[in-house]
Amino acid sequence: MRNFKNSLSRLEDSLIKREYYKENPKKRRFSRVSYDSSIKASMKQIEDQAWSLVPRVVNRDKACELLLKVNMLKSDDVKRQLKMLQELKSLKLRLKSEKGVEIPKISVHDDVSADLVELKKCYDAGCYRSSVILAGRILEVALHKKYFDVTGRDILEKSPGIGLGKLIAKMCEKNIKLDPGLTQQIHLINQVRVFSVHKKERVFNPSKAQAHAMILYTVDVLEKLFK
Repeated sequence: MRNFKNSLSRLEDSLIKREYYKENPKKRRFSRVSYDSSIKASMKQIEDQAWSLVPRVVNRDKACELLLKVNMLKSDDVKRQLKMLQELKSLKLRLKSEKGVEIPKISVHDDVSADLVELKKCYDAGCYRSSVILAGRILEVALHKKYFDVTGRDILEKSPGIGLGKLIAKMCEKNIKLDPGLTQQIHLINQVRVFSVHKKERVFNPSKAQAHAMILYTVDVLEKLFK
């Protein structure tokens, strides 16, 4: 946690100095390119450290908040970035000792249980991209199952290609309550899953920490949906 806080301070320092020397070109010691490079490196380090912290954060909602705030650092608005840095510095996180991935027994549909077993196999084999993609599939199946349990309707019959965002909206229309923290976790899992599946400028190869975090979030969402 100390290394993470130090990285936040380094990024804050680089942002402030870049803005200062941009407004005072005669006092510029380094080119803007140098500051941009330093900021980019700090951003990457903060993101990696945040993902590594997530599996150890006791409160899943707090862990999700951590990742969302880190993602908001990518803003082009310096004032917004500095505000996020302050919020990240003041974020209270209770950490537990680091352990391997664990998937507790959950009372869910047999298909979901089978996918959870497969998910652990992928993770243990080092297939982290497959782990993230499978986590997204599990989430999708679980939400459809929840919708069917409450409404008695199979939404896939009328809307076979419905996205998770629209599915959550449909659930809200049927008064299926999802707390804000859970919705954030679902959004986060889906965001990483979509980035993994669809072609981007570069191939997304999630780290072990990212895959571990996605598994924890997926299990947490299942426990809250079917408790």
